[in-house]
Amino acid sequence: MTLTAKEARSIIYGEHQDWEEKQQTILDVERWTILSHWIGFHKPSNKHYLVYFRRGATENQDEGPFEYDEHAEFVEVTPMEKTVTVYVPLDKKEDKRNA
Repeated sequence: MTLTAKEARSIIYGEHQDWEEKQQTILDVERWTILSHWIGFHKPSNKHYLVYFRRGATENQDEGPFEYDEHAEFVEVTPMEKTVTVYVPLDKKEDKRNA
């Protein structure tokens, strides 16, 4: 789904009633720019979409999402449940997480 930069910004900022944000994740931080992805649910189509965008990393980098783009490409995605295995210390004294 290709949208104008203005439409995409209104969706990212939560100003569009047809969209519900599901997840926003920072993928990379560069010196001047933060690369993120946003996943949202489009209510009228009952579908989930992903879009990548950049924004300024400091107050001096006045760059908003899609500021230098004419269009934004929203890619259809589907939720998939995954199981993750983590390892924790057996001895509470060894567990530094709650120290």
